[in-house]
Amino acid sequence: MTEEQNTEISNSLDLTNNKDQNSSNFKLDEDIEKYVALGKITTLLMKNLANPTSATLSNLQTLVRRTDPNQAQNLEIAKQSGIDLFNLQNYLRDRGLLKIVEDIQEASSIAANLIGLVIGFINSGESSKSPENINTLISHFANAEKTKKYSKINSY
Repeated sequence: MTEEQNTEISNSLDLTNNKDQNSSNFKLDEDIEKYVALGKITTLLMKNLANPTSATLSNLQTLVRRTDPNQAQNLEIAKQSGIDLFNLQNYLRDRGLLKIVEDIQEASSIAANLIGLVIGFINSGESSKSPENINTLISHFANAEKTKKYSKINSY
């Protein structure tokens, strides 16, 4: 083989290698763009889930407080409506409704905690230049998955 042919082959290999490198860089840029988009979608999703989750917790707490027969104002208003709150509490307990409310509160609290962790993780990456440990976030989700124990709502 002549030196000219070797040079030609070498140059073609360099062009092929450059194409492969450019292709790899393009693929990497494309992957990075996808992860950035996924991060933005996750941020929006978490922020949109945070409000209804907070509202659920707040409304459940109000429901529990306003049906508590140990609060004088509740007894007074119930009496005006012809309702015995002690009987109502017994009914709610016997029908499993108090357990359902507790389960909804627990599930909503777990969801609110996880949403807060994700938002905190996303925001901490924006405010600091140090790398974040995703394993910590994953471990919180794994622990939440292990501890969930919600009752079934029976239909009658």
